Amino acid sequence: MELTLFATAERYLKDVLQKDSESKKSQPLKKWSDEREALRMEKGGLNTEYRLMKEQVKEVEAINRNVEKTLRADEPKHEKTLARGLEL
Repeated sequence: MELTLFATAERYLKDVLQKDSESKKSQPLKKWSDEREALRMEKGGLNTEYRLMKEQVKEVEAINRNVEKTLRADEPKHEKTLARGLEL
């Protein structure tokens, strides 16, 4: 498994290094650094969006629980009335 990962990484780096027009022996560090920074910024935006959605989900779940609680509070009264009617 590890040998497969190593071989895959080696092939990838060879391809990347051969495509590098600046120097065939240097790694494209500037490109990777820029890409990492762009991904960090995207992650920050997605995390903010995630937190907002998480808060909205909590609010909706609270509303749902309250509605279900209200509906359940009405049901037992109706069942008790039916049960009393049948017992008599």
